Amino acid sequence: MISAVGHETDTSLCDFAADLRAPTPTAAAEIAVPVLADVRHTVATLAHRTERCVRRYHERAGEQLAALVRVLPRRDALLGPQRQKMDDLAGRLDRALERRVTLARAQLDRDAGALRPAVLDQLVATARHRFEGASRLLDSVNPDNLLQRGYVRVGAKATGKVVTTVAEAQAAGAITLQFRDGPVDARVERPAGKPYTGSAPEQPSLL
Repeated sequence: MISAVGHETDTSLCDFAADLRAPTPTAAAEIAVPVLADVRHTVATLAHRTERCVRRYHERAGEQLAALVRVLPRRDALLGPQRQKMDDLAGRLDRALERRVTLARAQLDRDAGALRPAVLDQLVATARHRFEGASRLLDSVNPDNLLQRGYVRVGAKATGKVVTTVAEAQAAGAITLQFRDGPVDARVERPAGKPYTGSAPEQPSLL
């Protein structure tokens, strides 16, 4: 079975080869070797077809590119809002600088007015008046000023504390009388029958 099929195949190939016949060797050479003009024509045809294919692909690519360009936003649409924002910021910056210069000029005018001699003299006079008022207040609360009016300040000689009561004077024993022109030491005698019981109680100072 297998050999029969193989035999039939070989016979068919031989039949195909026997169908191509050439009457002369020249004709056989022409059949075996193609004509140069035909080869050139075939090559030209293939080149033309290739060129048409390339041109077709190029045209399709151009159409696709044009479609993408139509879909993409324009440059003005992309940069327009940013350009507008930049213009607004530039305008705001100019206005802010002008306002800043105006405020600085006004501040300079006020400072220059405050530095005028008349204004400075007035400030000095006001400060002097306040200083004199504070000085008078300090003089009014100064205890040494009372000595000029005939008062005497009594203090314990040992401690220097101000004595304000008889008991404190008796407890201190030795006291100092401060007059307006100087101090005078004195002694205080304790009453009979009242022995000394210790140190004098603490009293707040008038100073």
